[in-house]
Amino acid sequence: MTTSMEPAPEVQQLAQWLTERAAYYLEIPAEQIKSDVKLVEYGLESAARAKIVVDPSLVAG
Repeated sequence: MTTSMEPAPEVQQLAQWLTERAAYYLEIPAEQIKSDVKLVEYGLESAARAKIVVDPSLVAG
């Protein structure tokens, strides 16, 4: 049995969403955000990081 090292689709979707949200708060293109760089290194302050976590777009309405 072979196993894939690719993340599950849900993980990929979450990573994409987080990248897009971070880009929004940083006001830079999402393509400039690297997954191996901590958001604080981009200058994303703790208040903005908290906003990502409680983003109202996650609430079903």
